[in-house]
Amino acid sequence: MKKLATLFLVLSISLKISAQVIEEPGLVKWYTIEQAEELNKKQPRPMYIDMYTDWCGWCTHMMKTTFANQYIANYINTNFYPVRFDAEGKDTVFFQGKKWVSQDTSRKESKHELAVYLMDGRMSFPTIVYLMPDGSKTAIPGYKNVKEQEPLLYYFAEEVHKTAEYTDFEKNFVMSFATDTMPGRIVQTSGKVNWLTMNEALEAQKKNPKKIYVDVFGSMYVKTRVMDSTTYTNPKVAETLNTYFYPVHFNAASQEKVSFGGKEFVNRGTGPFSLHEFAAFVMGKQIAFSSMLFIDETGKPFNKIDGYFSPQRLNTILKFFGTDAYKTKPWDEFAKENQ
Repeated sequence: MKKLATLFLVLSISLKISAQVIEEPGLVKWYTIEQAEELNKKQPRPMYIDMYTDWCGWCTHMMKTTFANQYIANYINTNFYPVRFDAEGKDTVFFQGKKWVSQDTSRKESKHELAVYLMDGRMSFPTIVYLMPDGSKTAIPGYKNVKEQEPLLYYFAEEVHKTAEYTDFEKNFVMSFATDTMPGRIVQTSGKVNWLTMNEALEAQKKNPKKIYVDVFGSMYVKTRVMDSTTYTNPKVAETLNTYFYPVHFNAASQEKVSFGGKEFVNRGTGPFSLHEFAAFVMGKQIAFSSMLFIDETGKPFNKIDGYFSPQRLNTILKFFGTDAYKTKPWDEFAKENQ
């Protein structure tokens, strides 16, 4: 819950992109990669690995600007295990059950084996490597200022990378937090979803059978804000939802009592982020936001998806289930036909 509360701050804090200068160790609480690996065993969390060299001017500049931003530093400290790794260091490192050394200790510019592995051999500095708890890694080269770094942090910390390309998320992120007068606000946002409460949707289904789409969301997540601002306001998404479903936008911390499947679901907590029993039912064993449950015309759940989805992607998924195409056609085939 502490993490959720921290994430919520993004909706109310405005980043100040001033040229702050804070010398090392600075605001980010850096670990060695061995320390980060040990911490990750106890509490899984992505690693944020800053690959640098002593001669890299942009690496130093990023320390004095981006990493000197209080919000960026706090977010990294809370949601990642931050690591600074000298790509030309001479130390022997034990990581992931292997021993890693410098390729040639006699040459100052010789690259470290672990740096070559983490950066996939593309030795450009600075590079940030996002190493996820499941072992997957993504190396992002180049200096990033605060505006460029911010959406990347959400993309990996909130696991948006599992369901969306970064270019799509970044574009929609910018649109979500832009003002109406900002240039480039070109996404279509005239759509209006006819959201119902869960109980209203169930009552409507009794009178006029139609599928129910339930989006269980966490208001503290940035990806929720982005979907609300760009995905659900997309005219095509709104039309598909309103045509084929009774759409429900269910806050995971809701105090609404829900009667579903012969059971009563309530929120027994009192805090702002206490989890509703119905939200837990929808998500199952793994807590994931957002979680979307599809319920057929008879009131039986028949599928569930998790994560962030761009307008085009979600609209294709909605049509796949809403038109009953899922009963006769494989998803890959349907998705290809509806690109």
